[in-house]
Amino acid sequence: MTETDSSKTPFLLRLQRNPIVNTMVKRLGLHRVADLLLGFRPMAKRTPGGFHYQVSSVASMVAANEIFETRMYREPLKNEPIKRFVDLGCNVGYFPILLADITDSRELEGLMIDGNRTVLNEAEAHIKANGLGRVDVILGLAGFSDTQEQADFLINPSSHIASTATGKLNPDVPSAGRSVKVSVPCINVEQAWVKRFGDVPIDLLKVDIEGMELELFRNASGLLARSSRLLFEWHKWQVSITDCTAVLTAAGFAMPVTVWEDAQHGLAYCTRQTA
Repeated sequence: MTETDSSKTPFLLRLQRNPIVNTMVKRLGLHRVADLLLGFRPMAKRTPGGFHYQVSSVASMVAANEIFETRMYREPLKNEPIKRFVDLGCNVGYFPILLADITDSRELEGLMIDGNRTVLNEAEAHIKANGLGRVDVILGLAGFSDTQEQADFLINPSSHIASTATGKLNPDVPSAGRSVKVSVPCINVEQAWVKRFGDVPIDLLKVDIEGMELELFRNASGLLARSSRLLFEWHKWQVSITDCTAVLTAAGFAMPVTVWEDAQHGLAYCTRQTA
């Protein structure tokens, strides 16, 4: 399952994360033209299982390619018995559609959480369009201590996949325009889960929170204890896989397996160890 050769990084991801290409596109304003066109007429897409999604921006095109057109997220989850999930950093809501496609089920139960209200509007539309009635969309930030009620969230107006709660954007990828700082409620994810679904386990915890992943692992022991499987991105300019592994193995998970990796990011998967 290991995928560490950066030459195998999906083509759109390589372009999006290439500093030269990124700078050229943004200086010429090509992303704004493309976003305008896609916003006016989004691309309608369909999964092999018949689930629907739309692509309405360049950032969403990159995310959709990563989720649906590669094996990165699909491969570690195939044949896994997943019904209940939490999606942290859910963006426009593609991952639950992939889960529904993999499991061939609209009976999924889950929470989708993000700090960007704009992308959550799209996520809600995706959930409704696919009949995923037991999946809730929540505005909030995960990873902070329970004593913190609000936190700043930097939202990039031209690339919602670059928004972050850490204040540290990827130094190798120039941002398009100035990020906007908003205040977002901090959320105790386990409490939100129990309130919605009761005292039941989480089959899969998916984490893509732009550098806050290690803080989440350190601060959310109850959430980890409730989760059977973990699929997470780590962002190398802020977090190392070594530190993540140390916290997760101490919390009872097996050694994370790297599914994919490039110079800036990585995706890993692990399951809870059984006695």
